[in-house]
Amino acid sequence: MPQFNVSTFKPGDLSVFEPQESQASELDVIEKVDWGNYWKSGFALTGWMGETPIAFGGIVEVHPGIGECWLFISRHASHREMIYLVKGFKRLLQCELSTGYHRVQMYARADFKPAVRMAKLIGMKQEGFLEHYPRKGIHSFLFGRTRND
Repeated sequence: MPQFNVSTFKPGDLSVFEPQESQASELDVIEKVDWGNYWKSGFALTGWMGETPIAFGGIVEVHPGIGECWLFISRHASHREMIYLVKGFKRLLQCELSTGYHRVQMYARADFKPAVRMAKLIGMKQEGFLEHYPRKGIHSFLFGRTRND
């Protein structure tokens, strides 16, 4: 049985990653990131099951003490692998909130139920609804978690 591992994200990981259908249109945002500048204010990780990337995500500082997290999950991630991802990302958030950030937030498309569920599973609280965010015709929920949550 393949082993679950985590490594520092490399843009080349995208070439073998198959996102969930609902996230495929969002992947172009990640492909356009200036990773040289991103690494100065954040980090990204890739979750692997054997040789297959099943998720990648990270946190970037958007304001001093405030981070924004993001996560893409493979269409091939199994239920068991999702348990690893939830536990791992929850632990990562706890660590970041205790050492670097006083708040971490994320956006989840309102029509993408798995993202909303994931946000809640990792301990985020729904704080608001944004019409036409990140672009016209797409609506999102804002989730957040603070050091004191």
